[in-house]
Amino acid sequence: MTAVVAVPVLGARLAGRNWWAIGGVCAGLVLLSASAGAENAREPSLGFRLALLAGVVLLTVVGLLAGRLGARPATRSATQAVAHPNPDSYPAAAAAASNPRDPRPGRPVSGGSGSDGSGSGRSVLGSSTLGGVAGLGFGLTALAARSLTNLAPAHLVRDPALYAVMGGGVVAFLFFATGLQRGSVTAVSAAVVVGETAIPAVVGILFLGDHTRPGFIPVAVAGFVLAVTGALALSRFGEPTATGR
Repeated sequence: MTAVVAVPVLGARLAGRNWWAIGGVCAGLVLLSASAGAENAREPSLGFRLALLAGVVLLTVVGLLAGRLGARPATRSATQAVAHPNPDSYPAAAAAASNPRDPRPGRPVSGGSGSDGSGSGRSVLGSSTLGGVAGLGFGLTALAARSLTNLAPAHLVRDPALYAVMGGGVVAFLFFATGLQRGSVTAVSAAVVVGETAIPAVVGILFLGDHTRPGFIPVAVAGFVLAVTGALALSRFGEPTATGR
């Protein structure tokens, strides 16, 4: 839905491969939902709840590193150019001002990401990673909320899952917003959706005693592969093209 809404609202133009990747993510999530069985009602162990809290710390570190990876390098501003002019000649500076794409040293050059595309590639990778971290944060928050079986205030303040809920929610929201600011709405949202659905489903099966519906294991595996592959494809394709509006 985020990708579809981005077309009329943000003026994005999605290529055919983007639509195929979006369809893969949607189909994968549908298959995962269809294969889901009943949740196990047993209470998670203290070690599991402590691991969720440690996961919040780990996601924070990874998100900060991804934020640095996706940050675009600052370009030389006009104020800096005036404060530190080229000592060769002022006429050359005037000529450069009339041609903002003059590539000579000391002249302002448009396109801070670089002409070789490496800056754009780092931005896409960083924003997609931020989306994945945000998705895992939302999924971790859901797992921690599920672990809160005793809501008595005296017990809640001593339960690590409560602090995992609060920390995971804050981390997820902050890194999701940062990813949307720095990269493709489509790629970031796809990483969030997979992180908050597919990964918690695997954790539930491995550690919480959840299970798929009888006979639906191949469906669950196919859904997981489709969702992850589609999200990775969207991250690889990067920014959709903006329409001229």
